[in-house]
Amino acid sequence: MLSIGFVVSLALAAPAPPVLHGIVPDWAPSLVVGLEENMTLVGSGLTGTEEIVVDGKPLSELPHHTFTVVDDGAITFAMPLTSKLGPVDVTVESPRGSATVTLMIRPAVPPALEVGHGFQPEPLGPDAPVRLTMGGVPGRLMFYLGSLSDTPSILPGTVGLDIGGGFTSLVLIGQKLVKPEGWVRDSFVVRGLPPGLELHFQAAEYDVVLGTLPTPTTNVGTGVWGALLDHESPSRCTPHVAHDLVPSLRRVCE
Repeated sequence: MLSIGFVVSLALAAPAPPVLHGIVPDWAPSLVVGLEENMTLVGSGLTGTEEIVVDGKPLSELPHHTFTVVDDGAITFAMPLTSKLGPVDVTVESPRGSATVTLMIRPAVPPALEVGHGFQPEPLGPDAPVRLTMGGVPGRLMFYLGSLSDTPSILPGTVGLDIGGGFTSLVLIGQKLVKPEGWVRDSFVVRGLPPGLELHFQAAEYDVVLGTLPTPTTNVGTGVWGALLDHESPSRCTPHVAHDLVPSLRRVCE
């Protein structure tokens, strides 16, 4: 027969299950640009965490989204896109159990833009499409542009861009409404550029209901023509629109 003291000793020796007290900050915009681990889970028993699940998506399944167990009371992680605005669950999983906390997702204000997987600059090349993700207010129209120049293009009272060389080197790549999730994405192929050339991208967000001017603009995302990372294959897409951007730019994915 087990003694009471032995049972108590076993209970005291058993590792505690994870507990989450909160998340800092307690909200995130619909698009967090970059790969920095800028979210912090606060709790106890977090040592040994093997997975973080955000809005039903395990971070281990998302390219370049990492997390770090800082100590038994904190974990930092890179915020991924979510499937909705409002409250989403963030769960830590370990062999000792799991714990969940709620994170609020709000529209990205001001709007934001990310090139590819979020590297700055993002490596680009001819074997994969350039992917732009833009976060903003649902229902607003994103005009996304590309340029070889990182000097401003300003039309007073209408729009102020940080690229385009005074509108002399500016291509309108496309336009899309921000989805109910608070973000929208498009991809296109660029070919025939010399190695090392920088491509700059920016978007302007237009309120189609109020028609408010000047339009808010996103940050600038930059890609460098050269080595590729882990991009999607362009074979998944169908060409449908052509543009001119030294010497060619083709949107190929909706």
